[in-house]
Amino acid sequence: MKKLLYVLILMSAYSSSWAHQDALIKLRGVQLVGLPEKYQPAIFDLERHLFSIAGKRLVVPDCYGQFFPKTNNYKISITASWYHSEITDLPPYMGMRITENGESFGHFIQLEPLDLFCNNENKAFCENILNYKSIGDSCYEKIEVVAEGPAA
Repeated sequence: MKKLLYVLILMSAYSSSWAHQDALIKLRGVQLVGLPEKYQPAIFDLERHLFSIAGKRLVVPDCYGQFFPKTNNYKISITASWYHSEITDLPPYMGMRITENGESFGHFIQLEPLDLFCNNENKAFCENILNYKSIGDSCYEKIEVVAEGPAA
């Protein structure tokens, strides 16, 4: 019996050491701090509704504005994962959870290639598993990814 208990404890410790955990990302001004160099510069500007990762900007239409705070009384939590592609089908991603006036909403951004992940194609996963709202096709179709910089 003691052997079985030791085996179970060892297996539990071993499996939990391999458990996946997202990295915490900090927002300093508009700079996202904590992503690897390949995703830099990384910007999230709440006022301008702007996401920018590694020289590419995600242009979101007005219909996406419901996913941004409307007051200065909000909290934001940002996590990301970029090292799990062998473990799961998820692409490298960044999740942003914004809580304002008791309501929670957020952004689930695919880092490679840069895109919003929570569209109708991934609706069930986003809403049921991640508890993120997804956007409709008509709004998603208006999203653009553009290169930034002097030549853009």
